[in-house]
Amino acid sequence: MALVTPIIDEDISAFDATEQYVFSFLVMGGDQVNANVIRIKDNATGVDVYTNTTRTYNYYHAIPSNTLQNGHENGYTVSIKTQVIGDNNEIIEESEWSNEVAFFCFSTPQVSTNIIDGSIIEGSNVSVSVTYNQAEKEILNYGIINLYDEQKNLIDTSLELYHESGIVPPTTLSYKFNGLSNGTKYYIRAEILTEYNTRVITDYIGFTAQYHDPVFHSMFFAEPNNCNGYTLLKSNVVIANGKYISGINGEQPRYIDKQNIDLVSSVGYIDSTIGDSRSVEFDNGYSIPSNFLLRLWFNPALINKTLMLIYDKDRSYKLQFDYCRGTDFDYIEVTDSDGAYYVTNGVEHSNGNVNDFLWVKIVGDKWDIRLEQLSKDKTNAVWNDKNNNCKYNMTTDEHFIVENFEEYIKRENHTHVIEYALTDLLLADGIFDKVDITTDTSIDYTTEKPSQFTYDTLLDADFNENLNGGSSDIVLDQVSAVVIKRKESASSKNLWTTIYRKKIKSLDDLKIKYKDYMTPAFVEQTYALVPIMADGTEGGYIEINTTPKWNGTFITDGTETFKLVSSVIYDSFTQNVSIGTFSPIGKQYPTVVQNATTNYRSGTISTNIIGTNTKDNTFYDNRTLNREDIVKETNDFVKFLTNGKSKIMVDWNGNILLFRVNSTPSIVYNANFGNGKTTVQFSFVEQGKYDNQQDLIDNNLITI
Repeated sequence: MALVTPIIDEDISAFDATEQYVFSFLVMGGDQVNANVIRIKDNATGVDVYTNTTRTYNYYHAIPSNTLQNGHENGYTVSIKTQVIGDNNEIIEESEWSNEVAFFCFSTPQVSTNIIDGSIIEGSNVSVSVTYNQAEKEILNYGIINLYDEQKNLIDTSLELYHESGIVPPTTLSYKFNGLSNGTKYYIRAEILTEYNTRVITDYIGFTAQYHDPVFHSMFFAEPNNCNGYTLLKSNVVIANGKYISGINGEQPRYIDKQNIDLVSSVGYIDSTIGDSRSVEFDNGYSIPSNFLLRLWFNPALINKTLMLIYDKDRSYKLQFDYCRGTDFDYIEVTDSDGAYYVTNGVEHSNGNVNDFLWVKIVGDKWDIRLEQLSKDKTNAVWNDKNNNCKYNMTTDEHFIVENFEEYIKRENHTHVIEYALTDLLLADGIFDKVDITTDTSIDYTTEKPSQFTYDTLLDADFNENLNGGSSDIVLDQVSAVVIKRKESASSKNLWTTIYRKKIKSLDDLKIKYKDYMTPAFVEQTYALVPIMADGTEGGYIEINTTPKWNGTFITDGTETFKLVSSVIYDSFTQNVSIGTFSPIGKQYPTVVQNATTNYRSGTISTNIIGTNTKDNTFYDNRTLNREDIVKETNDFVKFLTNGKSKIMVDWNGNILLFRVNSTPSIVYNANFGNGKTTVQFSFVEQGKYDNQQDLIDNNLITI
């Protein structure tokens, strides 16, 4: 049997001529060979630059280092023939020369990244830059940057990154990975491929994502609306830090048992520069509307003095609360700059050791203001260092000859609508336990303290060794934006997807409502509210978990959503991958090749239209089909399908699909219903994943 002509793979990657290189080839059948001959030519002149014979049964031939020259213009060609050599070195058999294959030699490329091994990344995002350089200026084809978890499992990839054609090295490629979890270690590794197929892979480079306070405190809510296919995300960030004002220069706030602030003075609130006057003022970070509920827990210190003041921004309007004493009762008198007058019910005289509660609910011109004494100690308060528990005008139930009290007479109240935005609250002359202001005026009367900040809370200060009255310890001008992130709670990727971003320009921007239509049923999601500081760094994450259980099939394009409930049919879904087969000579079975990243679903979906998505539909009220509603919804749904936008579909089985419609929808009219009932069918092609931030951006489903 004659020797078969060998075959060299046409795709020889460029290599470094300063190192040994091994050429391999393939022989299909024929006699056993025991030698091969290599011939390398100058590709420009055709002159042989290297020939050599090696005795081996293997189908390869190694050339020594420095045999060829890096950067040789036009490169080289290589061919190989096989031989059978006898014991006396005679050539018994010899094949034809193989195919000639061109190749190039270049110095080993240098690949570096901007990430230093062991570094700390202060944020949930990392921008990775990979710089490629090569001595002979071989052009870069593309690069790939991969992200790995701590166990070096691949969790995200840039895929192929290309640069502008023709740029000579050095060349830099960049990619941003989002959603890193705080305190978590990651690795990146880069892979580059040159114009002549040199492949270089870097080592694993480790780093840790670590970001700190400031933080928004608990005020983030996630509420699945299963009947309408979305999770409602709400936040109420209030930045309201109080300031301590004292007539004593340099005096710091005085706290009792780390949970009350002592604003007792001997002069009352007249001016912050007089005597030992003390007060706390909240004059930024919130705005009280005309309708509100204020609750105050306190121990009064002075009678017939101002306990609380509420102003508008320029103090042209003032709502004043004075703690007053009658012959038999203590009470609070409320007045304002526009002539309002309100007197609360009376309570027992305070002795300085009481726990009082003030309820102020104002809705339009209806004012409901109440005072309740929650407890009273039998011992009078001691107000000075000489153990003298009696001091003129202090609250005490011991009367003195110089003290005169008006008889408590409940006068007719006069109230009106407050037409000012109130932005300044001042407390004075007492020991204060807590103050809370909310816009939720549906709350019934109660003396219980609210346990947490809610979406409607405007200010909540508990004076636990601080003057923070907001849901955040961040100053407004420190915050540039707020983002909402999401990830599957049980996901091993540990990567966040940013789904919402809002620039912060005013206090009103801190109240957020966002509907997330883009999660599957039965999969627990973790949402995080994150402040973005002025320098671009992230504050702490406020996280909340929720699991939706959708009641229907929902399709959204980010602005419009349709609910499908009748005969939703998924027909002939196909998973599309690029797979090829070829049959090599001498093999019984074919070789399967799958070297492309193409992998997506396609198919058709159909649904009956029953008129449930029109504005005034009555189907859910009486379960009766309305022809007018069906016609309108059919037209609206077809217009929606053909608007050219990408869409996400979720259903009550846990399916989720990011797709685009790739055919003209068809409408089938039901003749049995007088052509008033329709079925709409359309084809789709998958466009990405719901938990991939870049896919959502590329499909215009989020804007961040």
